[in-house]
Order: sequence, then C-alpha cells, then structure tokens
Amino acid sequence: MKNVSVLIVIIVVLCTTMASAASAAQSNIQRVGKADIEVLIDGRKISFPDARPFADANKRVLIPIRFIAEGLGAKVDWVGGGAQTVKISLGDKFIQLTVGHAKALVNNAEKTFDTKAITKSDRTFVPLRFVSEALGQPVEWDSVSSWVWVGEKKIYTPEELGLEPESVDDYKEYFRNDMYLLNSTSGELKKSIYFISKDQLPLKVDDRIIYDLWLSTDGMYTGIQMRYEGKDFIIYYLTKDKKLRYRGGVNGLFKDNSDGTRIASYKIIHAGDEHASVKDKKYMNFKLGDIKFITFHISDDSIIALKNPFK
Repeated sequence: MKNVSVLIVIIVVLCTTMASAASAAQSNIQRVGKADIEVLIDGRKISFPDARPFADANKRVLIPIRFIAEGLGAKVDWVGGGAQTVKISLGDKFIQLTVGHAKALVNNAEKTFDTKAITKSDRTFVPLRFVSEALGQPVEWDSVSSWVWVGEKKIYTPEELGLEPESVDDYKEYFRNDMYLLNSTSGELKKSIYFISKDQLPLKVDDRIIYDLWLSTDGMYTGIQMRYEGKDFIIYYLTKDKKLRYRGGVNGLFKDNSDGTRIASYKIIHAGDEHASVKDKKYMNFKLGDIKFITFHISDDSIIALKNPFK
C-alpha cells in the first residue's frame, strides 16, 4: 500500500511538471508582428486593398467610409464645399458627420462621440462602432484576434460559402504513405477536398470552427499558431515535393482563451520528419515556403486544405 501511495505521488508530480513545462513553452511562443485589425460584416471579412482600418489614440477603430458603407449596403453622399461633410443612410437610419468634428447628426438628433472622422492617405476614415450602431448594427470587439464583428455573428460552412469540392482522387499522391488519413469512421475513403484561403476564415466544419492562423516564433524558429473552437484536431502540411508532414498531438502546444476558443502552436521544422513516413534526413532544411497547403483533419466526409498564406 505504501508503494502504491508513493507511485501516485510520483505520477501527480510528473503530470504537474509536464503541464508546467507545456505552459512555459507556450508562454515563450510569441506572435510574429502585430495583428491586423479585421472587420467582419455578418460573418464575412471585408477586404481592404489600399487603406486598412486602425485604432486611434482613443482606442477606437476607424475604417474607410467606402468599405463600411458597401459592407452594410448603405448609401454615401458628400456635401459640397470645404467642410468635408458626409451623409450616410440605410433604410430609415441617417447619419451626417463632418471630418475633424466629434459631433454628428443621427436621424436629425445631435450626438457626440469620443473620436473624430479624419482624412488619411486620401481616404476618409470614420469611427466604425459609432457609424455601425447608428445604422442599427450591433458591434463586438474580439480581442483575441483583433477582429470587429458587425451585424450578425455568423460562421459559415464551406457549402454556405459556395465552395466547390474537388475529388480526392487527384491528390492521393500526397497521402501515398499515410493513406489512413483518407479513411472516414465508416471505413470508406473520403471523396472530396475543399481548398480555402485565409480570407475565407472563420469557417465552420462539422462541430469545429477555424478562426484564424498566424506566424509565431519561440525566439529561434518560426511556427504557426491557430485559433479554433471545439475538439482538438491534427493538422498536416502538404508540400511541394508531394509529401505529408504531420503536426499535431504532442507537437502542438495549446492555450485556452477566456471566450472558449483555443490557440494551438505548431512547428515548421520537426525532428520527427526524419523517422516518420517522410524519412527526411535533411529535415532541418524544410522551409515555410515548401508548404503548399495546411490541411485540417476534421471532417469525416472531406478534407479541408488551406492554401499557404505565408509564402
């Protein structure tokens, strides 16, 4: 009985030590660069080809007026003269504001807000929350990803995005040494593969949600971090040489967020590639640019492959 008690104590100590080590390792991994502010209207990301939103000194997000107007389906009219006054209307909602002023007319009632519309790089930027809420749209700040959700907080499936699956048959060569990854729980081979881009995230696949990916570093090596919701899952890289490099399980370090999402960290270079099905004796030469697709092992029916956004 004494030996059993000692064994239990040892196991508890080992588990605690391993958890502490994993936590310490995760804390040493940092995001590369600062997260860009993204704006999602009804769950779809807004594209900013030439002028991105930013947070001003009051920590308010300002966005080019064109993009918020187009995203919400609002009409924009400019008032002539040097005052740079703009009118925004959506249904029975109406806003009139002037660049450089912290007051606006909302349905002909004067309102004061805590930041100003400005002109920057030949674009007029307006306070996103003020304009959106004045037009009757809810706004939510997502601090984990630096996202602003406007309108309905909807997460789309590949089918709802209108994505067309391709046949797995055309990509079996990537899985030639790991064919088990193509098996569904019923034992049949998965038939389709969806190719997605980072701009199409967040994406709902079965009972999981993939929110975002970004580059990270532990001070020596570059890695990838992913934010997701639901049960953990493995990822694997499909590479230019049509080999599959598994990343998951013990390779991933995890961090829980206060909103129920998780962040997983994955390595680019991994010593396991020397002995796994890859059998790459020069695994240290593997580079981020060698990855064609970051693939998620989630769906029982299909494969989700994200085109490498970090080339």
